Amino acid sequence: KSVDVEVVKLWSNLLLHSEAELRRRLVALTFSAVLYLASGTASALPLDRPCWFPTGVAQMQQWVVMNNNLIPDDLKLLKLEVDKIQKRLFSVCEYVPEEWCSFCPSVVPFESPEVPYCDGTGCNYVGGEKHKLLRCAASMQVCDASPSWFCMCCQRYVYKLAPSTLFMVHSSQYFGRMTESTFLQTYSIPCCPFCGILLQRLQPEFLLSTCLV
Repeated sequence: KSVDVEVVKLWSNLLLHSEAELRRRLVALTFSAVLYLASGTASALPLDRPCWFPTGVAQMQQWVVMNNNLIPDDLKLLKLEVDKIQKRLFSVCEYVPEEWCSFCPSVVPFESPEVPYCDGTGCNYVGGEKHKLLRCAASMQVCDASPSWFCMCCQRYVYKLAPSTLFMVHSSQYFGRMTESTFLQTYSIPCCPFCGILLQRLQPEFLLSTCLV
């Protein structure tokens, strides 16, 4: 039994390490895309083709600050470069520094890239309820009320899909060299940014069939 425990611990650590690396790559890709768009060298993206656009920049900035001791130096440098153009971020990307609850007029603080809760200050009664929401695994943003994608493997939700570039590189250092093709590489098949498997469409309960499948 002790051997089984050690094996489980080994695989658990490997999973945590892999997910941490994938998250760092996703953040590095987003930061590099923002810097590329702000550089002035980026050409206008075509309107007749589906393009990926960096989102969740504000949330990723907060994530880097929260995990500063675990972040590699190259990613810290990318964040510093993004911080330098802070005033331009609203015009460069979809920048949402403050998120709001879908059920009450309360702020949703960024405390974790996994599960968000509103602070409950917008409720009309004392000790207002803190609503549990969904956070997008690809952008770290709070998911809208509309149906999201769901991963049957890691049980994460995705509202805005990650670009195919994320699945094609061997190191986050690659993202220092952005090209227009990065934005044009969108997945026609929705895949989980952590597992790489096909995502399932999450439907509201009132649209689900009552028949057994």
